[in-house]
Amino acid sequence: MLEGPLAENAEMKSLMRAELSWFCGAESENASSCAIGRLFETRRLEKEERTALNGLSDMRIEDGTWPWFPGGCRNDFMTFTIVSGFGRLRQLGVAPKMELALAALPSLDAWVTERYKTVLRGGRQGENQLTPMVALALYARSFFLNDCAIGSADRDVFAFFTGQAKRYGLKMERPQQAHLALALKRWGDAAAAASLLKAVRDTAVTDEEKGMYWRDERPSASGAHTPRLRRGR
Repeated sequence: MLEGPLAENAEMKSLMRAELSWFCGAESENASSCAIGRLFETRRLEKEERTALNGLSDMRIEDGTWPWFPGGCRNDFMTFTIVSGFGRLRQLGVAPKMELALAALPSLDAWVTERYKTVLRGGRQGENQLTPMVALALYARSFFLNDCAIGSADRDVFAFFTGQAKRYGLKMERPQQAHLALALKRWGDAAAAASLLKAVRDTAVTDEEKGMYWRDERPSASGAHTPRLRRGR
């Protein structure tokens, strides 16, 4: 809030009235101060967005994926996390340019295809092949089905793993269940998505002060179950 400095500095107030035509039309000095604050806030956010996007662009390696740290080798977990982050931002109404995420999709699809080939080579396609990384890949890819459709060569691959998600999704931990529910909904399987979402909700704890959260009851290093809180998002 610029109320204090403007009230005390007549020269500053006069300069702003001269330079900013909308300042004179404000109903009060407080309203003008809020308008100035919004102006600088927008500029700050735009600058931070450019800095973040430039940093991600500079950090990429040649195939469009990202390493864990600058100069490192490709890291699939980091890549899928960044790609899904772009998708989430767009869903929240923030609209950064999607070029960086879209450029990583061919490598993401190739990773899923290679995973499928490994399953076939081992003759284990009838077993549970759903891993947290597969769940994350399906989740990240589901944000961009309209931007970049699954290629004909990869459709059977993704059909296999979405089938795995429907069959074994309830065996995953809650974060993966939530990811798979959203992914399956975008792939058009509302029934399977609803089943997973129900499982996530059924394990939630609701508290007047804490809101909705999930207890993490995985064994600690000592072997005892140590409840930790995960807030719902």
